Amino acid sequence: PEPIIAKNFFENIRISKPRYIRDQLLIIKEAIKDQTTDTIEKGLNFCIKNKLYSAADFKDAVKHYAKEQTGIVTDSNIEIKALSLTSMEKIKTKPQVRDILEYADIIKSNM
Repeated sequence: PEPIIAKNFFENIRISKPRYIRDQLLIIKEAIKDQTTDTIEKGLNFCIKNKLYSAADFKDAVKHYAKEQTGIVTDSNIEIKALSLTSMEKIKTKPQVRDILEYADIIKSNM
């Protein structure tokens, strides 16, 4: 990643979370572990562009770009299966309904 951009990101984290800088750096260290330079750079640029100065946001951005690069299955690639007759029977099942007073009695007995 571009050193100036990374420095800017770290400085903003230090300003916004001075008491938690160590924790923030540990999260960032874990987030970049086993990631490509391109993925890290994209995550960093995303955070800077959107003024997101936290390790959690950086971690999420890196994870997103890593999935994008590896072609991991996304929701749009999931096959939708029709319900079977067995499933339709399960849908008709009604849960047991209890009187609210039963729950009130349980709460009272635990006080």
